[in-house]
Amino acid sequence: MPRTLRVEKQVLDKLAKAPADFSSAFPPAVPKNLRLMYLHAHQSLAWNTLASERINRRGVAVVPGDLVLANSTGLTADRTSAAGVRVVADPESYAHWDVVLPLPGRAITYPTFEGATEALARAAVRDDYARAATPEASFAGAYRPLFMKPSNLCWRLVPYNSKAEQLIKTDLDKLRDVDEPP
Repeated sequence: MPRTLRVEKQVLDKLAKAPADFSSAFPPAVPKNLRLMYLHAHQSLAWNTLASERINRRGVAVVPGDLVLANSTGLTADRTSAAGVRVVADPESYAHWDVVLPLPGRAITYPTFEGATEALARAAVRDDYARAATPEASFAGAYRPLFMKPSNLCWRLVPYNSKAEQLIKTDLDKLRDVDEPP
């Protein structure tokens, strides 16, 4: 491993010796913001694994065992506690826009649809996930929608003649107030 990845090498060496001991794998020399980035990345991995499993097995239909916000009013609903969600028993009562999946944490209800337990295990989410050795590593968790309904969407067709032709303005073009490509 390159010398520039000193911290990553320390973490991987410790995990190679004790694969389940995440709390001691991160030495105090690892800056707090980097430790938190790793934890957030793991939460995202778990969410993506769960979402992929859910869609691959059941498609977009709401199924028993899915989670929905208890108050399905979008952004105003509580997405940070288990009290804000309920497990679906009657799929006919909800639309696929209502389905949420958890980011792992200590105050989370996990879905019970077919394949959920296996997906969480593949993403290394264990029962003791929430009992972190340090307070900074103990997240409450949250819920993200499985599907988003687009709003205020604008689009246009842009014809082009060459693969190298610029189709949209770059951020630098915007700063320089360059006209939109034809």
